[in-house]
Amino acid sequence: MEATSVSQDIQGLILEMRGMERRLASLEARMDLVSLPAANIGQQAEIAPVMAASVVSADVIPTFGRALLGIAGAYMLRALTEAGTLPRSAGVAAGIGYAALWLWFAVRTQEGRTLALAVNSVTSMMILVPVLWESTVWLHAISSSTAAWVLATFSMIGQAVSWRKNVKTLAGIVSFSCGLTGMTLLFATRDLLPFTAALLAIAAGVEFAACRDHAPGPRWLIALLADLSVVIFTMLIDSKGGLPDGYAPSSVRAVLAMQALLLLIYMTSTAARTLLQHREFTNFETVQSALAYIIGLGGMFQISKWSNAATDAIGLFALFCGLACYLISFVFLGREGKQGRNFYTYSTFAILTTLGGSFALLSGLGLVAVWCILALGCCYVGARLKEQVLAVHGGFSLLLASLASGVAIGTASLLFGDRTGAGSLATAGVIAIAASLCYSGCNQRLPALLVAVNLAWLLTGLATRGLAATLQTTPLATLGTAAITVVAAGIAWCGVKWRRPELAWVAYGLMAVGLYKLIVRDFPLTDTAHMVFSLLLYGGAMVLLPRILQKGTRASKIE
Repeated sequence: MEATSVSQDIQGLILEMRGMERRLASLEARMDLVSLPAANIGQQAEIAPVMAASVVSADVIPTFGRALLGIAGAYMLRALTEAGTLPRSAGVAAGIGYAALWLWFAVRTQEGRTLALAVNSVTSMMILVPVLWESTVWLHAISSSTAAWVLATFSMIGQAVSWRKNVKTLAGIVSFSCGLTGMTLLFATRDLLPFTAALLAIAAGVEFAACRDHAPGPRWLIALLADLSVVIFTMLIDSKGGLPDGYAPSSVRAVLAMQALLLLIYMTSTAARTLLQHREFTNFETVQSALAYIIGLGGMFQISKWSNAATDAIGLFALFCGLACYLISFVFLGREGKQGRNFYTYSTFAILTTLGGSFALLSGLGLVAVWCILALGCCYVGARLKEQVLAVHGGFSLLLASLASGVAIGTASLLFGDRTGAGSLATAGVIAIAASLCYSGCNQRLPALLVAVNLAWLLTGLATRGLAATLQTTPLATLGTAAITVVAAGIAWCGVKWRRPELAWVAYGLMAVGLYKLIVRDFPLTDTAHMVFSLLLYGGAMVLLPRILQKGTRASKIE
């Protein structure tokens, strides 16, 4: 009996010791002193909710509590300022300094404590933004320039101090808050120059961080705000009667400087990442570079349209940019055999800026002649160097010359019965000759097709003009149908003779245009006799065209 009693006592003692061990382990887990052994899976499952509650209570709640205390301190500074204890300027300075202190707290946050870092950053911005808003919009204690300078400085500090840990959270919150506040104050104060400059400075800081492989923050948003601010500045300066009432005075030179600065920031950033660091264009860089060109150069052209000297200078700058992009794409990237995304992006910017610069410098037949010369050069150099992109640029230049001069639209007007909208015969002849020469030098299928379509349309217009001058009593709709059928048959024959299969596609495309014209123009407006003539011409062409092409196919098979 005694042995049994002792054994029971020992077992009870062992159970009590195990219970004490579990409670001690639970207490250590709460105090975050030791981690439980991996073998005690059941005990870990029991203690996990306690540990989670401990983490919440030890980190999350105090973090938000400190943030509330920080906001309370900001309200205390505001109360002291409103009571007159602090002078208004001193109160504003103290508020800005207090926001900077919380930004320093965010920088000093231990690594891995993402929530504390975010909360401290947000607290800093929640203190700064109301201070700037009230002191600038309501109290007028500081000027718009000072507020813009503070926003730009805070963003720069946020970018710089985040580099050490390369954390996107701090840089993103500060840049987003400062950028959005700058745009809001631009509308609230109606002072365009300082806040546009501040937004561009924030954008420059974000792009510099991106070039240095640091956390750049929200690049898309900052770029959008910078673009929007320059667009608003340009539109308001260019409006009739100058700036609307209530806006702070500004000058044309100021908006030109902002446009140039926007272009410079994103040109430099893109060139640094794609050329110096040998990286591919990202979607952001492609889109934003295009927007910077459109807003920057396009805005410069719009603002300087009353000054010939300024327009010429901007046009020459655009031509220089186009030449630089051509050198980058075909000399450096082409020589290295890197015809990837960077090559095609730079070459596209090259042709667009070259055409835009020449458009600013020239007009009329002179502009058409320059674009035709550019097209000839691109087509022949592209054929010689076997660079299809250059040949495509030549075809695109010719097509743009046809559209900008009104020749392409004039041909459509003639075909559909409008004699007054034919356009210049000399211009049409110059472009047609250039297109013929370009086509003879094209040996790649895509640029040859592009040039052939343009040439076929021009020849159709010229043929319609000739028939209209010869047969003045015949309805223009019937003459247009005759021109379409003749040109289509001639193009098909040339395609067989010269073995250029793309001409067959052009011939069938021209016949499709002719069918549409028969339905919408010839049937309603042509008398019966001329309608019969149109149908005979079109039907005969439909019979003749396949025979011409089949003959060429049989000849090629025999050979």
